[in-house]
Amino acid sequence: MKRTLSIILAFMLGLTALAATTASSTALIAPCTPGGDYNPDCDLDHNGVIDILDIQLAAGHWNQVGAWTGGDSWLLTGNAGASPATNFVGTTDGQNLIVQPGAGRVGIGATNPTDGKLYVAGGGGRGVYATSASTDGVVGASGSGVGVSGISTSFYGVDGSTQSTSYAGVRGVNLSTGVNGAGVYGLSTNGPGVNGVSTSGNGVKGASTDSAGVYGVSTNGSGLYGSSNGSNGVYGQTTASLQPGVKGVNAAASGIGVRGEANAAGGVGVWGQSNANTGIYGLSTDGIGVWGQSTNGPAMRADGNAVQARAMGGWAKAMAYIRSDGLIFQCYNGVTGASSNGCGFTVNHFTAGGYGVDFGFYVWDRFVSVTATRNAVGNNMAAEFDFGAANTTIDVRTFRANQTVDTEDTRFMIIVY
Repeated sequence: MKRTLSIILAFMLGLTALAATTASSTALIAPCTPGGDYNPDCDLDHNGVIDILDIQLAAGHWNQVGAWTGGDSWLLTGNAGASPATNFVGTTDGQNLIVQPGAGRVGIGATNPTDGKLYVAGGGGRGVYATSASTDGVVGASGSGVGVSGISTSFYGVDGSTQSTSYAGVRGVNLSTGVNGAGVYGLSTNGPGVNGVSTSGNGVKGASTDSAGVYGVSTNGSGLYGSSNGSNGVYGQTTASLQPGVKGVNAAASGIGVRGEANAAGGVGVWGQSNANTGIYGLSTDGIGVWGQSTNGPAMRADGNAVQARAMGGWAKAMAYIRSDGLIFQCYNGVTGASSNGCGFTVNHFTAGGYGVDFGFYVWDRFVSVTATRNAVGNNMAAEFDFGAANTTIDVRTFRANQTVDTEDTRFMIIVY
């Protein structure tokens, strides 16, 4: 009786297995030889072992062991024989694919991701490579941290390239309204915070309408370093009034905000150019706005007129060569930069040997020097001055050097410092 029940039970299980095979399996494409090489077509439950369940499903083929390689399932231990052209993880109906690690991380090329929600280990190549035909390849956004962070021990942490003449390989945008925000922020403890290299264009280009286009900080190296073989190593541009295209700040004693260095003949350490305004502008409330230093050459050179605010010392504020008849022969206005058409000066030849020179600006607090030339017949001449009734005027009197009673016309030069 027990034997009869066992036969009936086995027969029923066989029918069940046959039904399961018919419903969920395809026909075997090769015989499942007992004890032969593992045949994935016989591993109907896809567990890598052909056992009693497969015997029930495959009608008596057993005793084969191997790794499952067939079917459309992605295994926890990996798949072999997949074709990148046809096999993928994703959707075909335009719906989103969600990877949700919960409190953990997603690792690509890494078995133990230690940072970020997505951790990509590139091995010997790039960790992340993204392309776009019409917009940004990679966009990183953060409410309080770093949108995109790239770290490399021997190459670039972040590398961006573009074939467009209007867009940058790497673009940084600062949307904050604060003055300390930065589109691109470079930080280094022993090297360049941002290193830009170009063979024909801008090594680094930063643009901002309200703050710093490019901002670099370093505790022991270059906060911002740019190198180019054909154009600008570092290029900064701003549309905001009274804001610099490139700004360097150093809070340390005897520190340097911006330093330019050129070691080749004819090179320029810092070059400032403007077609309508200031090429280089230096501002200091208690120190030196612009400092030039040289051991074997000019500390400062101006290929053009030099001007200075009237109330400041150092440069000449006015220079004039006055003829004996009171006409201005040569002149230079160190306040406005004018060097022709009287330079904004006028002369009142009020008596023989008496000249009132009006400079058009306040001169009573300035240093003055006057030098007379010999007269037409070769007599040595001298000159003296006094501040005129108007605070913009200096009165000059010329006379023969061997007497000081009568004044006499002669040419003279006057310089106001």
